[in-house]
Amino acid sequence: MFVRYVRTAFAAVAAEFAAQAAAPSPTRAVTQRRRKKTEVSAAPAAAAQVPVRTLWADRPLPLAGGYAVALRQRGDQLWVAVRRRGDLPVEWHLAEVVLTSRQAQGWASRARFEPA
Repeated sequence: MFVRYVRTAFAAVAAEFAAQAAAPSPTRAVTQRRRKKTEVSAAPAAAAQVPVRTLWADRPLPLAGGYAVALRQRGDQLWVAVRRRGDLPVEWHLAEVVLTSRQAQGWASRARFEPA
């Protein structure tokens, strides 16, 4: 018996499982719906590019679920990068969802922000 493999970007997968892997799982769909509340969806390539400015803090701000480590201005929206405890990648959330105005003012007065 021979098994046919399909090469993907990450691994070689048996052809019979390739179709199953392409279908979204129910847990992934739920996670994606939750993320839509705070994350930016990818804009089409044909859409006009909005200027993005990212500034990294020299002092992270401790939060309940991790640390705020950077600010990103995309158009008229302000985003905050949150590094969860133990996780290396950051998650970008709208500033008004993550920070109070008092926390933001305190962080701005204590930390220096520099471009990457």
